[in-house]
Amino acid sequence: MSGSAAPFRLGILNPNTSPEVTEVLDRHARRVARVGTTVVTLRPTHGPAAVEGWSDAYRSVPGMLDRLVSLEHPLDALVLAGFGDVGLEALREVLAVPVLDMTEIGAATARSLGRRYGVVTTLAAMVDPIRSSLSVRGLTDRNVGVEPIDVGIAEAAVAEVVLPRLIDAAKQLVDHGAEAVCLGSAVLLSYAATLCSEVGVPVVDPLAAAIALLETAYLPDRAGGPATGPPRSD
Repeated sequence: MSGSAAPFRLGILNPNTSPEVTEVLDRHARRVARVGTTVVTLRPTHGPAAVEGWSDAYRSVPGMLDRLVSLEHPLDALVLAGFGDVGLEALREVLAVPVLDMTEIGAATARSLGRRYGVVTTLAAMVDPIRSSLSVRGLTDRNVGVEPIDVGIAEAAVAEVVLPRLIDAAKQLVDHGAEAVCLGSAVLLSYAATLCSEVGVPVVDPLAAAIALLETAYLPDRAGGPATGPPRSD
């Protein structure tokens, strides 16, 4: 982009078809993005309603690709807002703009904040996909573990259910030497501040980390503040 005041159009791609998760991502992205960023939150029209294992991850790819090739207006960058999901290289192939993966950026940020780090996620079925993703991206050397809390997307908004399990999982990682913890699911992002205060180590919000990285590159001279943009594009 040039140094003009033109908006930075940032796509946030939910890999599943859930309107509720898309709404969570949209609100969160707008809250953390800077002035000058136009947030465009997308979801596939077909595919799994939740990505909760390998089969869901692979089934999500055609819908994500179809959604991106049908865009009415170009994006300046895209964040794949799933954790441990497949499809990153395919998305990069069809878009001629930077495509960041929440898994890679979140884990790399946590890894830079401590000598060792851990990841907390939703279900046990997500542990292997996340480990595989970390391995492909060269991020396993200082990872002490991936801890699931046995809560799916349907329950993730119920703080009374999620928080005690999230705190226990993060403390297990800290006991194993983690000096930073990364949230390993889009539906856990709202718990970052509370979890940080409970476990006493940095807790990485991977969506915020990805957005901040892109804005540092594209909007280096813009002040912070709430993002603008049209309603999310389903």
